This record gives sequence, C-alpha cells and structure tokens, in this order.
Amino acid sequence: MDKLSKSLEVLKLLSTTTSETLVANNEKSRFDPTSISKEKIHHLNNITELLCSSSLIKSNNENYFKLLTASVETLFTTCDENDYDVRLAAEENLNKLVKNLKEANLTRIQVELHRIIKRNPNVGPRALKGALWRFAELASVIHPKKIRPFFEHLSAAFYSIAARPEDIVHEKLSEYYELIFRILGRSINDKEIKELLLAYLANMSHESALIRRSSAACIIIICRYSRYPMVIARFLMTNAIDQLLEHHSENDSTRLIIGYLGLIKNLIQLLGINIEEFQSSSINIQQPLNTSKNIDSN
Repeated sequence: MDKLSKSLEVLKLLSTTTSETLVANNEKSRFDPTSISKEKIHHLNNITELLCSSSLIKSNNENYFKLLTASVETLFTTCDENDYDVRLAAEENLNKLVKNLKEANLTRIQVELHRIIKRNPNVGPRALKGALWRFAELASVIHPKKIRPFFEHLSAAFYSIAARPEDIVHEKLSEYYELIFRILGRSINDKEIKELLLAYLANMSHESALIRRSSAACIIIICRYSRYPMVIARFLMTNAIDQLLEHHSENDSTRLIIGYLGLIKNLIQLLGINIEEFQSSSINIQQPLNTSKNIDSN
C-alpha cells in the first residue's frame, strides 16, 4: 500500500513538472524531460503491478479500493499527456489492469470506468475515449439489476458527450454506443430518449463532417435499442424532412442539409429491416415525441 501511495504522489508531482517549466526556470535538475518521461513510465508500471497483485486484490481492503480509484484516475489522466511514450505506457497499463480486475472483480472495474465517463466534460478526450471503449467492451456482462443504475449515473455524460468538439471523441463513438445501448437502451424512459436525441440532433449542422456523421449514427443506435424504435424512427424522419424543407433555401444551411440527409440515409437502412412496423406505427407529427406509445414530450 505504501509503495502504491508513493508512486501516486510521485506521478502527481511529475505532472506539474513539465519541460516548459524547466526551460522557463532554467533549472539544473536531474528531472530533464527525458528523465521525467522515464520516471512517469516507471511509476505507471509500478502502480499496475501493485494493483494486480493477488494478495492486494484478495485483501478486499477499503484502502485498496480508494487507491484503486485514485490509480485509475491517474492512468486515464496520463492518457492525455503530450509525451507519446508516456501515453502509450498509460494505455498499456490500463489494458493490463482491466484484464486482471475483470476476472477478479468485474463490477468494481465497471464502476471505475463509469466514474471516468461520468466526469465528462472535465476529462481529456483520450481519457474519455479510452473509458468509453473499455466500458463498452464490458457492457454485455453488466448485471441486469445494475443496468438502470448505470444509465442513471451516466445519462448526463451521454448528453454532454455530444457537445465535445474533438474529432477523436467522436470518430468511433457510434461503435461504443452500439455495445453500450444494446444493453442499456431498454432501460431508458421516454423523456431521457428525447433528451438524448436532441443532444445529437444539434450536431446535424456541426462544422465537422466527422461529428455530423458520428452523431447521425449515434441517433440511429439510440433509436434501434429504445423501447419503441419504430415510433422514434418515424419522429426522426418527420423531423429531418421538416428541417430540410425549412432550411433548403438558406445560403448558410449547407452543413445542416448534408447532416440531415445523412441521417435520413441511415434511417432508410434501419427502416428497410422493419418497414411494416414503421408503417403501422402511429405518431402525431404536430407533437414530436408525444405518441400513443407514451413518448414524453416534456
């Protein structure tokens, strides 16, 4: 425990000792940029080795879990370091830690990953991406009784992820959502579905083509795994057509038109599988998301 605490303290100290600081202060220190990098990698490796120690895992000690939380946070924070070698070491250690802990204490590592996601937007883009894909990989083994609580804790993060400006967050987001919402989707109520859809529909006019495409794909996934997918799909199609008709003659609406056309393309692919159910679904297009299927409009 003492060694683990010491490594965490050293990493915290080194995180404030950058090469820019050394140059600015003209310090003659053994902690030159290369030494700092090597020192960080050493302590990252040390943290993971200690956390994966069978004696510590089996101890079920309260201090161990506190240090685990601090260590996971440190590893993910380090994923956004400028130094490539340090980032790579953090990623490798996270892979090793998750692999070991999911066999020894699956729920605990799921909780730790969800803590990182929950911190959005106060988490770096690489850290967020890393937490999302690792949580997605473990989503299929979430205990049924934990499905709804996990969504409740992560809902605010899912809404705010849509607003992240970094392409790196969005480039594979739909792949992660496919795995996550396949499990969590049916636990989401109508009001929450509406809020999720609105968060990602706002990106249909985003300046980044990647974010527009990613958001359209995420919307389809949220729709597919909702309680009433065809009702949601019908609303989305109506909404998309309305937006195109409203903005088709505006000079500055090119991105919006491209975004909604991409969404319609994805909807057609989804509806091709369920066309009969889509045609029979009822919806009042004057009251978006207020349907006979109890989709809440508030």
